[in-house]
Amino acid sequence: MKKLLSNTKKAAVGIALCTTMLTSANAGLLVTDLGIQQPKILAGGNSGDQAPPVPAGDFTGVVSINIRYDADGDGARDSFICTGSVVSQRHVVTAAHCVDETGTGVVVDINNPMNDVRVIFNDGGDWATGSAADSLVTAASVAIHPDYEGFGICGPGDNPGFGSQCLNDDVAIIELPSDVPDGVEIYDFYRGVEPLGDDTILKLADGNTFFTMVGHGTGGNGIDGDSFSPDFFVKRFGFNIPELFECDDETSPVPGGFFSADDCANNYGNAVEVWRADFDGVDENGVLQDFFCDVVGVGCGNFFGQDFSDIFEGSIGGGDSGGPSFVFDVIADKWVLIANNTFGSGDGSFGSAFGGNFYAPYLSWINSFVANVPAPAGAIFALSGLWLLRRKAKAA
Repeated sequence: MKKLLSNTKKAAVGIALCTTMLTSANAGLLVTDLGIQQPKILAGGNSGDQAPPVPAGDFTGVVSINIRYDADGDGARDSFICTGSVVSQRHVVTAAHCVDETGTGVVVDINNPMNDVRVIFNDGGDWATGSAADSLVTAASVAIHPDYEGFGICGPGDNPGFGSQCLNDDVAIIELPSDVPDGVEIYDFYRGVEPLGDDTILKLADGNTFFTMVGHGTGGNGIDGDSFSPDFFVKRFGFNIPELFECDDETSPVPGGFFSADDCANNYGNAVEVWRADFDGVDENGVLQDFFCDVVGVGCGNFFGQDFSDIFEGSIGGGDSGGPSFVFDVIADKWVLIANNTFGSGDGSFGSAFGGNFYAPYLSWINSFVANVPAPAGAIFALSGLWLLRRKAKAA
């Protein structure tokens, strides 16, 4: 979802950051005339709740992104916000639709003086370096994955998944003109994979793979839905488990609707590209909302509580687009990127659904920009909640 930010001004080192919301798959940041695209993290089941903010010092490599261009053809520059993840000293990965100028897979032309893409390094609600001078960086180049045709759009050789949409290939990479600020985390990718030509087959523990989602998007809860605006300086987190999967839309006759990430390799010999989860919880009438269980009979009872001191059910929203889903590398004692967060349905209340793209099938393309994205050799990845609890307690 894209979010256009305006009207709500926040003074920060002389730069006015506005927040105005547009409905779509991301959200955004505004500086004077800005409008941004970005998704959100929602959690909890009590009115007024929202997912807790990330404490200072954690997830410093999760950044907000400000995209500026004339989106509606009126000659004025609009500004949008999204989320991204640092993967090298010079590169940030995000969602393709965040930097799609036309909605048809055409990357925003940063050579146009009206356009730019800016990365905001932030930590604990402030600039990562204490000022905008080193924390607000304009991109040197931006690229969209070549198979991306536009949000939900199927190309001539693509086969649609659920909802007759193609949500695959929604991956982009931003190159910076200088190294990221000191102290900013640089993330490795989860690779529990087997080689498959130019792609990779992802190996997951189905039904037991906990995603930790982080983003700068709107906040909210399962009762009220999306009720808090996105913020360039506040990132939130939440947890969920992927329950439905979609395969490579170029090489799968029926790419969507699989209950296991292994089904793509077993049925078609190709890679799983899209993950989906639902936002389960008890609504204001005391009724359990478990969308995938009710509709397709998967993930029944597979939901977390609403206690923020424990693992809690989470979803994404406007402004979280392009943001990361992590799993935890036990040996290296660090978070690694497994996927991005790119789409959702409903108003963000219990019973809504959302998802994104796994990074594994796109690593060869990402590596064509990042010469050496280090792979954690011999890593053991925690796919259960116990390690997430341990890590969460450690960060508290």
